[in-house]
Amino acid sequence: MTVTILADATIDIPKLYTALAEWLSCVLYARIILRGWPRGKRIVVLAAGLALLCPLQMFIGIVNIWWWLPCMALALLVMFVTLKLTCQTPVAETTYWLARSFTLAELAASLEWQLYTFFAHRYSIFRLLPISLVFLFVIYAVVFVGAFLLEPRHGEAHLDIDGRQLWIVITIAALTFALSNLSYVSLQTPFSAEVGPQSFNIRTLVEIGGFAFLYAYHWQLCEAHTQRELNGIRDVLSTQYRQYQNSKDSIEIINRKYHDLKQQISALRAEPSETKREHYLDDIEQDLADYGATNKTGNPTLDTVLTSKSLYCAHHHIELTCVAQGEVLDKVGISEMDIAAMFGNALDNAIEYCETLANPGQRLIRVVVRQVRGFAFIALENKIASADATRLQTRNGLPLSTKGDDRYHGFGLKSIQSLTRQYGGELSVKTENDWFKVHITIPIPASQKQH
Repeated sequence: MTVTILADATIDIPKLYTALAEWLSCVLYARIILRGWPRGKRIVVLAAGLALLCPLQMFIGIVNIWWWLPCMALALLVMFVTLKLTCQTPVAETTYWLARSFTLAELAASLEWQLYTFFAHRYSIFRLLPISLVFLFVIYAVVFVGAFLLEPRHGEAHLDIDGRQLWIVITIAALTFALSNLSYVSLQTPFSAEVGPQSFNIRTLVEIGGFAFLYAYHWQLCEAHTQRELNGIRDVLSTQYRQYQNSKDSIEIINRKYHDLKQQISALRAEPSETKREHYLDDIEQDLADYGATNKTGNPTLDTVLTSKSLYCAHHHIELTCVAQGEVLDKVGISEMDIAAMFGNALDNAIEYCETLANPGQRLIRVVVRQVRGFAFIALENKIASADATRLQTRNGLPLSTKGDDRYHGFGLKSIQSLTRQYGGELSVKTENDWFKVHITIPIPASQKQH
């Protein structure tokens, strides 16, 4: 069987090739967004997308020119729904990836067909169907694998796309599509090509340029997104360290007052009215009990952070328990600022959530710091409502609420993750038995393991 190749300018890319390119582009960007190959229901969605694109593109190949644009819009809608259902991204973000996906698909189909017609005109063996299919496979593999390898690895797959950024991407994609297909719509424009090879050249080169523009703009967005996150993390770290310094100063003052008041108790017991005296002393001793419950973990910075958070919890009916070997943090070599930021952020997240629980009996937070073999193990856990535990999802190792609540996946946890990685450790977040658990494991240097 042979494939007929014409030199006429009206010859177009086989529609099944276009459908395959559009589908492969959806699969590629789904892989990038999900940071892994789709599974389960996502595979069914992608298969349905291919099943819809193939007959739709075949229909586009036979309809009148006036129906061409509406049918192409329908193909775009199929791609949009496929990406949306597969990746579960917001509408703006899905539209952003659709623009990039469609442009890449047009580039792949255009480049493959131009190269194929070039060789088929010169070498008759390329007109054999098996050879043409092998050629299709090779070119599509080069284009899509190359596009995947070009994607920035340092940037986030999930971007916060605003209206201006989305409009820029849509404009680039629309202009690329319009200019690349102008000769196939009308030959009566100053930019149309009347000879087949010229129309091929224009289409392919315009598609390459459009993809390059979108690729460069994506890099810019990734850089800006990364910089915003770094700035946010730095702000969180600085805020936590300032809070630590303020808490340290406050606790020193409290400790002085604590010792002064203890000395005054003996004098107050000389009060003539025994009932009044005892009542007054009971009030003082209760106040002292709150402020005297300082934590002694073996690490002064951790003591300060835990004491300040304990005081807050005591006044807001939250039970904070701690079992900590503070000297383990010294073995790891975590700086004073990083200890304050790491524990401060985690406890702030836990406290903020516990305050939303109506039942005081569920307002529980526990902290564990100990050495497990050659690692420093840190556990920061808080009770969580069963409904929230069921809905909790993760993205990039951090929790993502189905209700869009940023309480658990803002810059706080991202800063903890960043700090953990600085010391060669790993952070894991999970829910278990209605407990939200942040676990940190950091290797202890060999020189410190025996100390």
